[in-house]
Amino acid sequence: AKGATASSLLAAFGRIELADASGSHSTLWLNGRLPENTPSMAYTVPPTSPGSGFAASFAGGRYVSESARAEVTLSGASFPVTITPSTAMTVEVLAGDQVASVLSAPAGATLEVADAQATRLRLSTGGAAELPAEFSLEQNYPNPFNPVTTIRFGLPEATGVTLEIFDMLGRRVAQLASSEPFAAGWHTVNFDARHHTSGQYFYRIRTEGHAITKRMVLLK
Repeated sequence: AKGATASSLLAAFGRIELADASGSHSTLWLNGRLPENTPSMAYTVPPTSPGSGFAASFAGGRYVSESARAEVTLSGASFPVTITPSTAMTVEVLAGDQVASVLSAPAGATLEVADAQATRLRLSTGGAAELPAEFSLEQNYPNPFNPVTTIRFGLPEATGVTLEIFDMLGRRVAQLASSEPFAAGWHTVNFDARHHTSGQYFYRIRTEGHAITKRMVLLK
């Protein structure tokens, strides 16, 4: 609208406050509508140079996204990084192309990203996170690991889940879930192997009608 200030134009957006361990801050705005014909270079953050400190931005260096689901690039962060959204939000933490963890918070809560390998965040407001199209089990992260790793799986519908760890001889060494009910969506479970010896292990997930097994490496 003509004469409207930037703050009034963003009033309907969700606000996300990010801060790193050095005390640097970034503010992003998600899930709203900008006026028609808004220039593509509007709402962009200044370019950063190596060593210039923490910055977070959406695609194209913008700090505003009209989408309910968008990806954020982290630059120059000192970890941990905290995220405080003004609305309920799901945050997928990406290290390279792999999802390292999934965090969820109600409005006003603060999430913490401690993984120094994190380079991007995938933000989804409210219930906007996409449901998996099919039953899936991802590669654990990190891998190799010592002593804790995260296992992520996707369920297109609510179901009971059994998640087990086996050694190379096929012996079950841990049970992380036993026919436990999980809602449709993406889920993460941690495996703490501090009491196990180095070597290759298998993790298997089972639901009614589905089973997937993958391999992981404990390296102490």
